Amino acid sequence: MRRLKCTGLAAATLALAARGWLAESLPEVRSARRAGLRTLAIGLMRARFHRADLTPAGIAGALGISLRHLHLLFEESPHSFSRTLAILRVEEAHKLLVEQPELPVLQVAQACGYRSPSRFAGLFRARFGLIPSATRPVSRIDD
Repeated sequence: MRRLKCTGLAAATLALAARGWLAESLPEVRSARRAGLRTLAIGLMRARFHRADLTPAGIAGALGISLRHLHLLFEESPHSFSRTLAILRVEEAHKLLVEQPELPVLQVAQACGYRSPSRFAGLFRARFGLIPSATRPVSRIDD
């Protein structure tokens, strides 16, 4: 599993707060805590993206925070929880289609947590501008 990264400034801020050198109520400390929790949430999403039953409530429960708190964490990032999960899934699907072209598209969709092949195809096309089957490497015929 990949190591999770928290920005250097956020990590340093949390370390200083843990030692009592910064007040927990400082906006910088609260922001660093949110960044750390968001990093953990994304790490859990990466580890579990293949599960079709992955939900915000499940991730919030694993982190010991409320569902509302989880969604607030993602308000400070470029994408919502759902959009982040969709991006993780379609990028992994793209990787599988390129690296293992023998896999059927339906199997790739299911391996990446999609229950609906049409939903998968629509999100894939929106992200890459191609249908999933057009992503496979083209074999060349030498003359």
